[in-house]
Amino acid sequence: MIRLKSQQLLSAVFAGVCLVLIFPKWGIGTLAWAALIPLLLSIKDSSPAESRIEGIITGYIYFSGTLYWIPYTLEHYGKLPLLLSWGILLLMAAILSLYVGLFAWGINRVRNFLLLPLITAAFWVSVEYLRTYLFSGFPWVLLGCSQVSFLPVIQCAEFTGIYGVSFLIVLVNAVLTETIYNYQQKRPLPRIWLAATAGLLIINLFFGQAQLKKPKPSASLKIAVTQGNIPQEQKWDKEYQAAVFQTYHALTLHAAEKFQPELIVWPEASTPFLFESDAFYRPRLLRLAKDSRSFLLFGSPGYKLINREYHPFNAAYLISPQGEELGNYQKIHLVPFGEYVPMEWLFSFTGKLVAQAGNFIGGTDYQIFVFNNHRFAAVICYEIIFPDLVRRFVKKGADFLVTITNDAWFGPSAAPYQHFYTLIFRAVENRRYIVRSANTGISGFVDPYGRILKQGGLFTRESLGGEIAPLSELTFYTKYGDVFAGACLLIVIISIVSVYLHSQKRNKPCKKN
Repeated sequence: MIRLKSQQLLSAVFAGVCLVLIFPKWGIGTLAWAALIPLLLSIKDSSPAESRIEGIITGYIYFSGTLYWIPYTLEHYGKLPLLLSWGILLLMAAILSLYVGLFAWGINRVRNFLLLPLITAAFWVSVEYLRTYLFSGFPWVLLGCSQVSFLPVIQCAEFTGIYGVSFLIVLVNAVLTETIYNYQQKRPLPRIWLAATAGLLIINLFFGQAQLKKPKPSASLKIAVTQGNIPQEQKWDKEYQAAVFQTYHALTLHAAEKFQPELIVWPEASTPFLFESDAFYRPRLLRLAKDSRSFLLFGSPGYKLINREYHPFNAAYLISPQGEELGNYQKIHLVPFGEYVPMEWLFSFTGKLVAQAGNFIGGTDYQIFVFNNHRFAAVICYEIIFPDLVRRFVKKGADFLVTITNDAWFGPSAAPYQHFYTLIFRAVENRRYIVRSANTGISGFVDPYGRILKQGGLFTRESLGGEIAPLSELTFYTKYGDVFAGACLLIVIISIVSVYLHSQKRNKPCKKN
């Protein structure tokens, strides 16, 4: 059994706490540039097995501290017992902590490489990249997201995606670690790495400042978003059906009169009925679009008949001012345990977080909506956290992006802020305006450089209006995707293989003559 020394344990815990503090609601983003130093210093003198445990401890605190809101969701909306809800969070944090454990183990294995700071940063990016895709993927609170308040730093995301910002943060942590460690060991300081890293940061900041000083695109499209602030327990209660519809009806007419928009956006699943089949409310919604004289985008569940069985899906619909349905987008990336239960034979006890949802099926088409010669995509809820998924819509022709969501089940936690701030990176990566409509907030508008143009409140009923500019130029990231993250993964693979071959060569017995 592996037993850590008290110093190793404290270093791992301290690093984990620092990683929690860099994200909302604490939001101490500057701390990110040194948050990993305690862990990196400790694994310098640890065995590979000890390093793995230290990384797991850091990761466990990191994820349980940033995802603390999950038990609230499971208890209040999944109707699970409190102890079971907390048990699921701790299990989830334990699984996610394995990524940080893998990172710490890998860095320990390559600790004697001359290019260690580079490999350290590449290794962190690689585990974040794996976390984005493995087991459905969960790229929540990626390290780069801690820098949403420092816009000059994140402009490089148009080339590297969010992973480039994570790379810079870990590179600085790694170089500072080498500096501190060499000083303690009375070795020469890594002046080349210090100079190279400082130079890279300065270049990145100059580039970022230059991007932010560019003339703003001429805004030409008026859009309004509505935020009904409907409690989750009322959304699908028949007794509140009329009141919910009336809320969005009133908000829509108010937004139409106040902002005179071409497009009005409702949140995810905002209709308290099935739009495709409801004989009472469907015609009233079509008439509302006529009365508002605007195109209307809204979220509503739909269904498909497959093998004589009805299968629900989560969708966004667009209707015209003439009251015509122009198409729908069916959500591609579903929320595990929220919209479907993966490996149901194993996790059937979790039931459904939303009792009315059913077991959703995912869509396959990256739908582009078109109106008045404008082209846009409607990304639904959880999908906005996936960089590659969002860029595919832009590559297919979206001139701006809309995201609709229902964050009611997060409660008054950090989660709505964590979710909202991902917009900033998707905007910079693709250089597109993003418009967000959220049932309980946070709704808003973000420009192509990550600047928040307008931001609504949390648990408020309101409508917001803004002007955006549809754009057509494609960024490097939009065109080519995660090339940078792939290159980091390749560096890591080469490093690990090199260590393995070296150890094999060293352990190979010499032949006697």
